[in-house]
Amino acid sequence: MQVGVHQEPQRWAEEQFAGAKLTDIRRGARVKTIAAAMAVHPGQSIPKLCRSPYAVKATYNLFKHAEATPENIQSGHRALVLEAMRQPGVYLLLEDTTELSWSGKQAIAGLGPIGNSAAGLQGFFLHTVLSVR
Repeated sequence: MQVGVHQEPQRWAEEQFAGAKLTDIRRGARVKTIAAAMAVHPGQSIPKLCRSPYAVKATYNLFKHAEATPENIQSGHRALVLEAMRQPGVYLLLEDTTELSWSGKQAIAGLGPIGNSAAGLQGFFLHTVLSVR
């Protein structure tokens, strides 16, 4: 299976996120809808990706839900990518680290020091890898 957005975005999202571990079918459908929109318009905000105020609210509600963890949402996609990478071939792994900041006066649970660790600097490092075959 070729993993990529070379196919129609909604079909790609349906295939890649069919294995999302979400108990409510509506949450699974919302994940596929937002993934397709992100594939078409990468880098856009959620309000710009959604077609209506209702869709914006539903998307934010999805991400607030306790079971909407990266592991649960991406589980099917990750399995497909790992399977594709088991196929023979030459792969280039492109990586990047981004520092995400939620700096302020109040500490936020789960965040750690970033930057020069000055008072109020908090966030986390997001390390991403893109595999190209």
